[in-house]
Amino acid sequence: MTKWRSVIAAVLFLLGGAFFTVHAQQFSSVSGVVSDKSGAALSGVTVGLEDPGIGLHASTTTNDEGHYQFLRLTPADGYQLIFKKDSFKVLVLGPLSFGVSSAETYSATLELGSVTQMVEVKEAGESTLDTTDATLGNVISSREVTDLPIQTRLNPAALMQLQPGVNDAGSVTGARSDQGNITLDGIDVNDQETGQAFVSTTPVSVDSVREIRTITAGETADYGRSSGGMINLETKGGTNNFHGNLREYNRNTLLEANDWFNNRDGISRAPLVRNQFGGSIGGPIKKDKLFFFFDYEGLRQAQSVSYNRAVPTMQYRSGELAYVNNTTNPATGQPCDGTARLNTAPTCISFLNASQIAALDPQGVGTNAALMTYILGRYPLPN
Repeated sequence: MTKWRSVIAAVLFLLGGAFFTVHAQQFSSVSGVVSDKSGAALSGVTVGLEDPGIGLHASTTTNDEGHYQFLRLTPADGYQLIFKKDSFKVLVLGPLSFGVSSAETYSATLELGSVTQMVEVKEAGESTLDTTDATLGNVISSREVTDLPIQTRLNPAALMQLQPGVNDAGSVTGARSDQGNITLDGIDVNDQETGQAFVSTTPVSVDSVREIRTITAGETADYGRSSGGMINLETKGGTNNFHGNLREYNRNTLLEANDWFNNRDGISRAPLVRNQFGGSIGGPIKKDKLFFFFDYEGLRQAQSVSYNRAVPTMQYRSGELAYVNNTTNPATGQPCDGTARLNTAPTCISFLNASQIAALDPQGVGTNAALMTYILGRYPLPN
C-alpha cells in the first residue's frame, strides 16, 4: 500500500508540475523601484495593484532597496498601481496594460506632502522594456489583431510572419520552418502532423483573441521544445461589465482580382462567395468572482478554382511524334531534314508523321488507335 501511495503521489506531483509549467507562460508580472526626488530608495512604501474590471485588489511593500513586485498576474488592460507612504503624496499610475507572458517595469518617484494629496499619472498602456530575460519579440493587442488584414481570420498565428527575423517560408532567425511553437492559453496546439509554419491544430477566431505574444529569439526554458519562434495566443475573458460583438465579413467575385495567368490566357475570374460571421459575449456570473466569455465563428463558402494542366499538342493529337534532331549544325539555320517544322538554337525539333512512325514499328502498327481515341475524347485543345 505504501508503494502505491508513493507512485500516486509522484504522478500527481508530475501532473501538477506540468500544469504549472504550461500555464506559467500565460501570466504577467510587474515590478519596479520607488524613490524620492533625490533618487534615494524608499522602503516600506505600500504598493497597491487594482483592476476594477475583474475586482482585483492586491498590495505589497517595498524592501530596503525600494523594490516591489507582483507575480502571476492575469494579462489585462486597466490595471492601476497606487503608492502610499507617510509624509508623501499618494501616487497613482494607470491605466496600465500587462501583456501576456511579459514582465513590465514601472518605477515611481514620490513627492513630499500629505497622504491626503494625490498625484495621478495617466499612462498610455504601452508595454515597458522587459529587463528580466533576453527574449526578443512583441505583444500584439486585440485591437491590432482585429485591424490587421488576415485573410481567413481563423489563424492569428500567421501574424508571426510580420515580425523581424522571419521569412516567408516560416524560418525564424535561421531555424527550420517546422520548429515554431504555438500555445493557446498555455496549451500546446502545434500541428505535428503536417509540420507547417504558423499553423495551429485548432482554428482560432481572431475576435476571440485578446493578445498575441511573439518571441523570435532568446526563449527561456519555460517555453521549451523548439529552436524556432514562439507564438503565445491568449483568449479573451469576462469582466464585471458585459461586452461583446456581432460581425460579418463578406468576399465575392465582384471585388476579387483575377489571377495574372488567367488574365494572360483570357480566362475570367473564378467565382467566389465567402461569408464569415459570428458573435461574442462576456460578462460577470458573480461580480468580482466569476466571469464568462463565449465566442462563435461560422463560415460559408462557395468557390471554384482554376487549374493549369499540361495537355497534348496539336501535333501529338494528330498522331505525330516530335524529337530533338542534332544531325546537322543548328547554327546554319537550315532545317535538320525534310520533316523539320521548328528550328530553335541550339537544337532543332523534327516530327515524324503517322506513316513514318508505323514504318519504325517492327509490327507495322504505329500509333495506338485506342490511346488516340482516349486523348481526343478526354483532353481539351491547348490554348
